[in-house]
Order: sequence, then C-alpha cells, then structure tokens
Amino acid sequence: MWSDNEAKDDFLNFSILASVIAETIKTNGDKPLSIGVSGAWGVGKSSTLELLAAELNRYEPKPLIVRFHPWRHQSQDNVRAAFAECIAREITKCEGIGGEIKKKAQSILKRANLIRIAGYGLGGALTLATGLPIGGFFSKGIDAIAGTIDGDLQKADIEHAVDFAKTAQQKIGEWFPEGEKEHSPYENIEKICEEFGAALELLDRRLIVLIDDLDRCLPETTIEALEAMRLYFFVPRTVFVIAADEEMLRLAVRKHFETGNHMLDESHLQSYYDKLIQIPFRIPSLTVPDVVIYLTLMFLERQPKIAKPQLDEIRRKLCASLGKTWDGSRITRQMIMDTVGGAEIEGDFESRVAMIERLAPTLVKSKRVGGNPRLIKRFMNSLSIHRALAKSVGAPAEIGEDVLAKILLLQRCGEPGLVTELEVDVLKSIDGRSPILKKLEEPETPTVKKTATKSSKSNAEIEEVKSDGVKVSDLWKNDFAKEWIAMEPSLREIDLRAAFHVSRGADQIFLHTSKLSRESLDLIEALRKHPDNVDQLQSRIVAVPADEASAVMNALVEQLRTSSKEALRDRLNCCSIFVKAHPNQTTLLLSVLKSIDPRRYTAAEAYIIKQQPWCKELEENLKGKLPSDSTVLKTLGGQG
Repeated sequence: MWSDNEAKDDFLNFSILASVIAETIKTNGDKPLSIGVSGAWGVGKSSTLELLAAELNRYEPKPLIVRFHPWRHQSQDNVRAAFAECIAREITKCEGIGGEIKKKAQSILKRANLIRIAGYGLGGALTLATGLPIGGFFSKGIDAIAGTIDGDLQKADIEHAVDFAKTAQQKIGEWFPEGEKEHSPYENIEKICEEFGAALELLDRRLIVLIDDLDRCLPETTIEALEAMRLYFFVPRTVFVIAADEEMLRLAVRKHFETGNHMLDESHLQSYYDKLIQIPFRIPSLTVPDVVIYLTLMFLERQPKIAKPQLDEIRRKLCASLGKTWDGSRITRQMIMDTVGGAEIEGDFESRVAMIERLAPTLVKSKRVGGNPRLIKRFMNSLSIHRALAKSVGAPAEIGEDVLAKILLLQRCGEPGLVTELEVDVLKSIDGRSPILKKLEEPETPTVKKTATKSSKSNAEIEEVKSDGVKVSDLWKNDFAKEWIAMEPSLREIDLRAAFHVSRGADQIFLHTSKLSRESLDLIEALRKHPDNVDQLQSRIVAVPADEASAVMNALVEQLRTSSKEALRDRLNCCSIFVKAHPNQTTLLLSVLKSIDPRRYTAAEAYIIKQQPWCKELEENLKGKLPSDSTVLKTLGGQG
C-alpha cells in the first residue's frame, strides 16, 4: 500500500515549481509577502510545500520555517490565538537565541491566552490557555462558588470557595503579562504585532509560514486564519505560503460577507482575494506522461534491491525527461527501461510498465479521476488489495494484475450501469465467460446472403444477419466503453467470476444471488432484460418465497440505482410492483429512492410514485431538495 501523506520525494517533477517559489521568496528581500499554491483536493499541494521547505533549507542563512494547519484548531481553539502560539513556540526553539528574543516570544504566548479568554467562556478558555483539565483546581473552585449561589451550600463548598479565592488570582496572574490583564483584544493584537516584529529583527532571519489544509476548514475558520495573517503577522521578513483550493477560499469569503439576500459580487471577491494572495501559483494538471512516470516510480519504490541513492538517480533522470515533453519528446516504455538500466529489479517490471501505459490515458481523461495524484494512488492501492484477495481466494492464474486493473478501471471510470450489466452477465454464465464481451471483442459477424428462390416475386438478394441472441445495451457505445473494450488484455475467454468477487461492488451481487432458487434468479434476469414487461410477471413476483424476497429486492434496487435516465421509470415500476406484493420491502425501496439524485426524477417517475401508499413520505423528502415549482413536486401534489 502507498501512503496518502505528503511526499518528500518528488515523483511528479513538482521540484521545478518549488524552486520557482523559493526563488521568488529570495528575490523579494525582506518585504512581507503572501503566496498562494492552489489546486484541487489531492493534486499535490502538501507535497509541494514539503519540497519548498527542503529547497528553502538550502539557503543561508536558513529561514525559520513554521507549519500551521488551521483545521486542527477550528472546533477546539481560537484560530487567531493558535496562529500566534504556533509561531511563537517555533521562535523559542531556535538555537542560540538571546534572552530578549525568548522574552518577547513568551510574551506573545501569554497574549495568545488573553485572546482565547476574550473569545471563550471561563472554563473552556482556561483549559485552552493553561493546558490543565477543568476538572482540577478550577473545577472545584467554580463548583464551590456555584454552590453558594444556588443555595445548595455544603461545608465542603465553603472550604473550596475560600481556597479558590485565596489562590486563583495569583495563579491566573502567572499566565499573563504582568500588569496587562486589562488590555482589550485589539490592544493585545497590536502588542503581538509589535513584539513579533521586534523578535524577528533581533533574530535576523526570515520567517516562512506554510499554511496547509485551509480548504478543509469551515468558512469562519478560513477567514479567521487569513485575517490573522493580515492583522498581526504581515510585518517585514515574513512570508506566508498558503496551500488551498482557490475556489474553496473564494467560497469562504463569499459566505463570510453574505448578509440576507446580499452576495459579494465577483469584482469585490477578486479584490479581497488579490489583497490576501499577492503571488498565485497553480499546481498544473497531470498529463499522460506525468502519470506514466508517477506510477513507474511508485512501483520502483517497492523494489527491495534498489538502494535509495540509485532510486533517487533514476527519479531525477525520469523527471528530467518529463521536463522536456514540451518539445514533443515522448515517454516510452523503452526509454523507461533504458533509464532503469542495470538496476536489479524483481518481478516482471516491464509488463507492469506496459500496463501503466494502457491505464494512464483513461486515468487522465476520466472525470472521475482526472489525473489527480491522490485518486491515482487510491486506484493503485485498490489494485494491490484486489491482487491479495485474488490470491487468498485461490483465483486462477489467468486473473493476473493486468486483468484486475482493467476490471477496476471499468468500475472506477465507467458508468455504473456498465459495471452492473457486465457483473450480472458474468455471474449468470455457466463458465464465468461474458457473452457480452465475446460479442463486443470479436469482429462483427459477416453478413450471410441468400438468393431468392424461383417462387419469389423478385430475384433480389435478401440479406440476413446471423444473430447470437446476445443483446448489448447502448451504454457500450460511448467512447470510454469502446476504448476499454479495445484495451489489452482481452477478457472474452477468461473466467471473470473471481475478478468480480474480489472487486468493488461484487459482494452485493454475490450476496443477492448466491442462495436464491432458480425461479427467483430467472425473475431477476427477466426484469433486468425487460423491465417494461413487469405486468406479465406479476404472478411470478407474488410467488417469490418470503425468505427470498429481501435478496430479490436488493437486486432490483441495485438495477434501479444504476439505471440510465431512460430506464429509470421502468425500473421504478418494477420495484413498486414488487413492494406491493411484498410490503415488508418498502423501507429498503424508500431508502434507495431518497438516495437517488432528485434531479433524475421526471413527471413520469412522479406519476408512478403518486399511486403508491408511501408517496407522502418520499414527497416530504423531495420537498427539501427540489424547488417548489418543480414538475415532480407538482405531480406528486396532484397539480400535474
């Protein structure tokens, strides 16, 4: 398994971006600076910050690098105070600092506690400020005072109250700057800014604050962190590098300034963002060559006989090749094998590179992966799990990594209906070989021509296409499906039951069908193929045994959930008729109908729902998801 944490080794050639950001910081001098590193979730922002830190640490004098994660504080702490404390603590850790610098840093820490107390109730604030659990000294003192107020006075209450009164003032005084407990929050922020600037001047080093995961925060936390940066840390020798999805930051700003029906217009939103982020950098999207190198390096990293220095050299060469693709240079399997050279590699590494070449274009083009490094890593982790499961269940040797990868690619990037259709096709076949794949992968059946007999009215030739009885849905006609079918390896002659058994989604189908009678299995298949014929199958629906009704219903709602928009009405009608015959399955059907995107429903589905005894419950659920003037709600309400 590959870790989802930020990478310290550059597999994506992001070192180039990190070096450009570092050079920007260097040439900026001592002027305060804010830099944005933007990109969607999982594209490599955190890894870029790690590479940037490594680059900056090569400079002399070394800057003071501080990492701050606002989302860790949003539910338990005052973010402004946590920001000040985080930086002040890092200053105190610097080697060889003088007493004056340490004194100013400690003063900042105490003022951060004052900011906390200004924003919290006494109990929560003191817990945060002191690190002491409220169940100790203060808990007894506060409880004692409460006892004198509510009239439930005990001797122990008096003793605790007296002790609290004698010592509380002295203890609290130890935590804050002497004689300054009366300062307002604004004055404390001003003092923090003043002491912070003085500490940096004495330290004679740049401070680089790397702010990560800001796009994980709630809008109010995001604004607190950004404004804290502007309020009391934007002083000479400071640089803030903010890694976040720009769209999420914009959303937080818009939400923060939203009042009633008033929304921040785009020009003001842009002005606010530009003031916070002086220099924006965006993580580039991955191309097919990027993904090929990324996956190749992931597999090379797992080679036990390649030492770290040798791996670093291979990585450097491959990333350098990536940097030349702008001029048409290609990343090929041969180039990769030549670069790996004499490294001692276990296993069939070249076959894996070939598999990577086949997977990469789809992992880039698919909207469900989009070349996102984190999603690609998760795909490869899923593949590793499926390989291990296939081995543990005794899957035949023909179910190799390339077969599992192709199945997993369909499940990850294809339409859900495709996956369901193929799974059912495989599981219903006698030998696990898919008739659908056989039809799609083989060349088209040649036309058989018959010459008219003498008795016919015309001597024209009559064309007759040989039919194999296999029906293939229109889902297989889209570009993704065609490319997937053409991709190696061919699957038409492989027993795929084990592959689907260990893959995502297969468990449900096996669970649904493994203990059903032949009559129930035939009914599921008949409704899958011809849901519009449900009226002719009602007697068979009623005849389903009570102990099999749940499994049949699970199979039907799975077909409903993954159906195309065109088939949704017929699938819904099937489920509604089944529930009428087996009312104890109503809860399952309702839960599925509530989980479906309400925008998929049309008046046709609403008309079927309207006839059902459970209509009102689903109508109430849809009211919160659809506009009041929608055709669906009007139909359910009797207006359509």
